[in-house]
Amino acid sequence: NTYEKPQGSVSIPVKKAISGNAYSWSEKFTFTLKAVNNEPMPENSNDEVVMDAKPDAMTVDFGEIKYTMDDLKDSENNYLKTKDFKYTIIETVPGDAINKDEVKYSEKDLPENDGKNAGPWVYKGVTYDAEAHTVIMIVVDNGDGTMTATPKYNDGDELTGEKITNTYNAAPTQQKLEVQKGISGRD
Repeated sequence: NTYEKPQGSVSIPVKKAISGNAYSWSEKFTFTLKAVNNEPMPENSNDEVVMDAKPDAMTVDFGEIKYTMDDLKDSENNYLKTKDFKYTIIETVPGDAINKDEVKYSEKDLPENDGKNAGPWVYKGVTYDAEAHTVIMIVVDNGDGTMTATPKYNDGDELTGEKITNTYNAAPTQQKLEVQKGISGRD
């Protein structure tokens, strides 16, 4: 008898949401998937995958991650029935986004901004989510030649993926009106 080593695969989607006033989505939003401890990654990637969410797609998929029995080994090369794999998803904050101290995101780590480098970060009225979102992939050897990979999200579900929400508030505007008065028909 031969035993085929089981494999399992799954993708990690991210759902982009914007709450607040009416927002016309013309910007792209960029997300990065990173392996925390050398976890398997989607094909043709190293330790991170960068994807853009564009106006025509509110969900981003980083690609299929394949798991094999070799991935279920512990540090001593023993096979485990179940193993957790940890990933983070981070939204890229534009460099020109500013915080309440008027510090640009791209300059937040400069020594002169020490103590003034905390978010939230706002760009074009959108408050960005700069937090790292953790996804735990639970991979199980079913013992019947198959594997199951199930993602556990902080804020999301298996069907839609991790939900990352930004808030949009239109910036107040001021306009100076000038009026001229004229009188005609008088001598």
